[in-house]
Amino acid sequence: MKFRSISAWFLTLLLVGCSATSRAPVGAPPAPEPPASAEAPVAAAESATAVTAADAVAVRGPAPVKSPNDDRDYRFVTLENGLKVLLVSDPDTDKAAASLVVFRGSYHDPEAYPGLAHFLEHMLFIGTEKYPEVDAYQTFIAQHGGSSNAYTAGDHTNYFFDIHPDQFQPAMDRFAQFFISPLFAADYVDREKNAVHSEYQLQLKADNWRGAAVFYAAMNPKHPRAGFNIGSLETLGDGVRDALLQFFEEQYSADQMVLVALSNEPVAQMQTWVAPMFGVIENRQLGPAPVTEPMFRDDQLPARLSYQTIKRGYKVAYNFPVPAIEPNYREKPAEYLSNLLGHEGRGSLYQRLQSEGWIESLSAGAGSLDAASSLLSVEIELTEAGYRHVDAITDLLFRYLDLIRRNGPEAWRFEEQAELSELAFRFQEPSSATGFVYQVAPRFQHYPPEHVLVAPYLMDEFDPALIQRYLDHLTPDNVVMEIAGHDVETDRRERWFDVPYRLERAAPARTAADPEGLTLPAPNPYLPDDLAVLADDPALPRLAVARPGLTLWSDRDTEFGTPRANLFLSLGIPDGIASAEDLAMASLYQRVVRDALTEAVYPAYLAGLGYELSVSGYGFELALSGYSDKQLVLLGTVLDAITGTAIEADRVAALRDELLREWRNYRDERPYTQAYGALGYLMMSNRWPPEMLIDALTDRTAADLAAWREQRASRFHVLGLDHGNVPVEAAWALAAALQEHLGLGAFRREPPTVTELSGAHRYALSVDHQDAALVLYLQDRDSSYRTRAVSALANSILRQAYFTSLRTEQQLGYVVSLSNPTLRERSGLAFIVQSPVASAARLEEVTGEFLRGQIEVVAGLSAADFAGYQGGVIARLTERDRNLGDRGQRLWNDLDLGVTGFDSQTQIAAEVARLTLADVLDYLRDAVARFDTDRILVYSPGGFDAAPDAGSPIRSVGEFKAAQRPSSSR
Repeated sequence: MKFRSISAWFLTLLLVGCSATSRAPVGAPPAPEPPASAEAPVAAAESATAVTAADAVAVRGPAPVKSPNDDRDYRFVTLENGLKVLLVSDPDTDKAAASLVVFRGSYHDPEAYPGLAHFLEHMLFIGTEKYPEVDAYQTFIAQHGGSSNAYTAGDHTNYFFDIHPDQFQPAMDRFAQFFISPLFAADYVDREKNAVHSEYQLQLKADNWRGAAVFYAAMNPKHPRAGFNIGSLETLGDGVRDALLQFFEEQYSADQMVLVALSNEPVAQMQTWVAPMFGVIENRQLGPAPVTEPMFRDDQLPARLSYQTIKRGYKVAYNFPVPAIEPNYREKPAEYLSNLLGHEGRGSLYQRLQSEGWIESLSAGAGSLDAASSLLSVEIELTEAGYRHVDAITDLLFRYLDLIRRNGPEAWRFEEQAELSELAFRFQEPSSATGFVYQVAPRFQHYPPEHVLVAPYLMDEFDPALIQRYLDHLTPDNVVMEIAGHDVETDRRERWFDVPYRLERAAPARTAADPEGLTLPAPNPYLPDDLAVLADDPALPRLAVARPGLTLWSDRDTEFGTPRANLFLSLGIPDGIASAEDLAMASLYQRVVRDALTEAVYPAYLAGLGYELSVSGYGFELALSGYSDKQLVLLGTVLDAITGTAIEADRVAALRDELLREWRNYRDERPYTQAYGALGYLMMSNRWPPEMLIDALTDRTAADLAAWREQRASRFHVLGLDHGNVPVEAAWALAAALQEHLGLGAFRREPPTVTELSGAHRYALSVDHQDAALVLYLQDRDSSYRTRAVSALANSILRQAYFTSLRTEQQLGYVVSLSNPTLRERSGLAFIVQSPVASAARLEEVTGEFLRGQIEVVAGLSAADFAGYQGGVIARLTERDRNLGDRGQRLWNDLDLGVTGFDSQTQIAAEVARLTLADVLDYLRDAVARFDTDRILVYSPGGFDAAPDAGSPIRSVGEFKAAQRPSSSR
């Protein structure tokens, strides 16, 4: 893995959970934006001014420093009640969005009610005095093409949503009421406790949550992070409603809140209605509530922590407590060190350990636990051989740290990192409206208003003494060493997740290892030299090269003002991926190629160039992205590896075992994840279940892989798209490179096909989990744009109602979702539930009842409500591309399907505009008629006896796929 600012494990350590709403079934919160390296500030858009009559109840402060490539307008104000507000105007946005962060979270739970802050987050979604209907907020958001969610962290809670800009003001009124007059209705307090408990149950077998829970056991027990923070029926017991009211009144205050709001209105106009709307939130003048206990006491370090995982495999991590990182955001000493520790190029710790066959990945990064405490962590995924040599790995880590100490902090390394950060900020592109608001709002806790946008990129002060101070904390006496594996030795069990573990207060054991080959990175040869941005060409992609075995499209697109480009190449092999053996061998070969490229291309990654090689239905897909200057150089390196990588027995065996373990570990994924994933391999010709892939790959050797490459992947029929800051002649240079490095063949490219579902089928999964899970899929009748339009509109109308019915009202589970998956060009409705309280048979029954009952409900929709849903779907389909990457992916998706007008979304939107309520009702009546006769039901019985019994059982995936016929396309 690359340098990471924060690992998935550390994210679990920080974030409690989400109130998953109508958009997604998952409970895990979206990851914070990784702090990329830094950049020197540019002029702020506004300066602080005195309050004027126009400002009325707000005092303006300095507007944030923004990227030279950022056309948005910003205004920062503080309302009379102390609420800080960042207003953002983007005239071109297709979505308005807002995030309100409260600087209180699970660290502030009362001792009597662990998880109360998280529970409060759930309850704010369920009715207010002004809008008392239990799903009023979510339904309004869903009606107008939006989504909403929240998460609880240790030191803050973040609520956010997006919506069509025309409906932003009424949505914000509903949103503001969360913090003004929540109902905390007694009936729903009792019901929502079940949802929180279901969320807790959902994580019981998730190794990241289990590992985080054990880590708490090694911490200072007086630190609030050492407590249980999700909540359960046990911890949210009698008196919890009074506790909720008290917590809200004692912890939620306007002076400890930040609102970030983005819309297409001018900031001055936004202020006129945002200020009075949110200015009535009560200011209880609470002030900050920092954690005062240290993360670890002196007598708790060093420590060695071992624990058992559910999934097979091994990991070792070295967690060093260091001073808080946010106060040093301009110098970034922890990032300087993490970049060295996580490097994967020549001479790196990664390469040394990988050459021994001991590791699969290595990552390093720093994250904050509270305002005074941070961890700098090195996390290593081990092979079985590596697990047997942990003491030698430990020795090499500390020898590498000694090497860094001997060299001392070096100005040229800092300046190289700073240059890359400056480029990233200078050519920054917009993210989604939601992504922007929920990522920026929490930063106000750590950075001054003028730096909330630039802080993750700032790296403008080289301070060798400060770097040395952080380096002095990276010692064997100041570390919590974690060893995780399915069979490690333990002597006690963690309370909340029942994890077997052992905790020893001792320094890591070391076995002397030869440090030969360890060196610090050389200067990066991939730093871009030519950053000129070509003139934009607004035309659609054009066919640039059409030769036997090679078709290239080209599109010069610099609308977003960056010298970057995207290159997409579909490398078709004869007959495509046609069997489980093909998929297994192609997956292994992909890993072999990526493994061989790591040392050579890691500097390119650091310099803003990246590649991704994946297996597709045609064969392989190669995507390059980043600064266009040296992209062709990187392409040649990657193509040479695809065609000529040495197939070495030891590496093939190690990578085969890694892949087999991942497929075996899939059995331990959450039940709903496995059930939803089964749709792909049941319905698509190029996907196969893990057990069939395991059978196809077990005992395969390097000789087998070499023979497969010779027989199946020695010739390629290439389809490509070059998009972005590319000159006209780039397509010819690209064609020449492909002809030079690849063996091209003029055979037919075989696309993957989708099963034409006929009859009722059920597929039982065996998942080691007490929860039952169900995915019930109704395939659309055809793949026409009109059918896809009515399917998307029906899903938009029903999804919030399904969530409200099964989760909020019936309390059947935390994971409840209705989605509209599209496989190739074929859509449908997928009902997804995971439940700790109901069998799969019961989930099928209530889903059928729901669908039948919606005929009358939908028939009663007002013209205005129907138009709202219709407009929301159209807005989503016609949403402007946010950045070059989004646009490139959209264009490539169309080209991959043969849509050379690059307008599939626009055509579907046009069909949505023509639909009537009668069309949707016809679609729903047909869905009801086919619910028992033409569908596929995937389920896991969990701890329940009752199971679905309608339809033909699928006993063999291979036989089922062979018996079905492929669907016809448009």
